[in-house]
Amino acid sequence: MSSSYAVLMETYPDDCESVYNFLKVQGNEKNLKHLEKQLNDIDDQVIIDDVNMFNIDIRHLVSEQTVDELCKLQLNNILHRKFNGTLKIIDFSFKKKDQDAHKMFRIHDIIGNGDISQYIDDEVIFDSEVYYSSSDDDEDELVSKIPDSLRVRAKK
Repeated sequence: MSSSYAVLMETYPDDCESVYNFLKVQGNEKNLKHLEKQLNDIDDQVIIDDVNMFNIDIRHLVSEQTVDELCKLQLNNILHRKFNGTLKIIDFSFKKKDQDAHKMFRIHDIIGNGDISQYIDDEVIFDSEVYYSSSDDDEDELVSKIPDSLRVRAKK
């Protein structure tokens, strides 16, 4: 049986980039719902310098094949992450009087900058294939590694 994954997206507003953290659903349903409830407790996310923003989708799950393909992408300076382990309960200890900005600081302090890995184990590390290089010397070798379906044919 293939696993399915929820997506915890961490957005780095200073860099205008997002990382998808794929969290295995099987065995983590209760803790994923708890995490979703807390993240949805923020009514209005605002951009705050050096504070990452988080969103989670536990309803539209992603297949293991899709996760593996997305984790191999080489876009910008960040790679998406896949976790097959058990998610620990994450409690941000929000209080009713806490404003959204305070909640965002709290979330960032606990799981920001990739620290979700402190709460879930068994991260799968991918060795991505190199398709492109800035070196002209290796151009012929690298072009041969590009799948035919991705090659652009020059018009003569």
